[in-house]
Amino acid sequence: MRRRDLVSSEFGSSGEIRLSEPHVIELLTCCGRATIPENLVDRLRRLCEQVTDWEAVVQSSEEHGLLPLVSSNLQRFCPDILPDRVAHLLQVRATENAAWSLRQLSELATVLRELGAVGITAIPFKGPLLSAALYGSPSARVSTDLDVLIRRRDRLRALSVLKRLDYHLLTPIAASGKPLKPGKFEYHCRRTHASDVELRWRLTAPQFLSSLDLETVLPHCAPSALAGIPTLRIAPEDLLLILCAHGAKHQWERLMWLSDISQLVQSTPHMDWPILRRRGRRLGLGRVLRFSLLLAARLFDAPIPADVALEAIGDKDAVRLAQMVEFKLRGSPDDLADSLYCRAILERRRDRLWNFAQISRLIPNERDRQLISLPAPLQFFYYPIRLVRLLYRQAFPYAGLRE
Repeated sequence: MRRRDLVSSEFGSSGEIRLSEPHVIELLTCCGRATIPENLVDRLRRLCEQVTDWEAVVQSSEEHGLLPLVSSNLQRFCPDILPDRVAHLLQVRATENAAWSLRQLSELATVLRELGAVGITAIPFKGPLLSAALYGSPSARVSTDLDVLIRRRDRLRALSVLKRLDYHLLTPIAASGKPLKPGKFEYHCRRTHASDVELRWRLTAPQFLSSLDLETVLPHCAPSALAGIPTLRIAPEDLLLILCAHGAKHQWERLMWLSDISQLVQSTPHMDWPILRRRGRRLGLGRVLRFSLLLAARLFDAPIPADVALEAIGDKDAVRLAQMVEFKLRGSPDDLADSLYCRAILERRRDRLWNFAQISRLIPNERDRQLISLPAPLQFFYYPIRLVRLLYRQAFPYAGLRE
């Protein structure tokens, strides 16, 4: 399933409202949710009456992963406003997505079965399983690929399993199995006429010292099954952290991720917020959690407890981050600079120092490790080795030492 180019238009010169990007976003946040409260129905109908470019609405809803929800809600609440050709197009796209989601579930069951057969613990997350858990249907959201969480030490064995299933690896890797691109913690695999599969062993961005990984979530998982195949279901507190970390990593470029957070909070009335906040702080994700919840509350009315909301509002950096992301989503010129954003989401000093070290290229890389093989207890010596190599390159820039 391919993303389609976003189509937008401008205000007409006569003063007639044409659907520019902010209006698209407002319409999508209004109807891109599982249930629409009564107080939003009139607002939704007024927005629909102002639409002059329905192609922009359809393409934007697909771009943001909300097409199934948008299709269902528009045909339920605005059937008399929705042009027939648009209603038909939305229905066709939703039907295609439903068929795609069923294929994904079948592929995921095969992958989990084969990984389990060789003793690899694998936990599926996001994708059609998340859609089924949050919205009651595997096709209620657009899922472009399948994400499976594994242990780092199992990554090469898991890759071998996928290769036996005719997947091929798209991620360039070193002989050790480490992705060559810095900050990559996944293998992206593809098979003809099938959904891409991403094997992930870390879910936090490289700026964070702490790793949100399988060992983090495994103690809180509950037994589950997919097509009779035993699997594990991630606890809602951990799932919320995962969704926040993922969305924040990509600067919330898709509204679907915020809709997921809002729906998860709404559908989990017994969410253990104290435990959630403690886990977030322990992983350095406290600010990520706070500004993500602020965004979900602002755009999708996520019902956040009062004490959690007060803590989030009290974090001025979290408020500013939420404002900046919202401005960007609405097409404001107040865009996000990647470097500033990456620093702003870090609230722990050690994470900021770690990020500085990475930017300064002080972290040992694959070439440093190729110079000499050190046992695990002596791995810290790679840091002075790295420093010596950097100094040598400064003194002898033409010595042929390349990164």
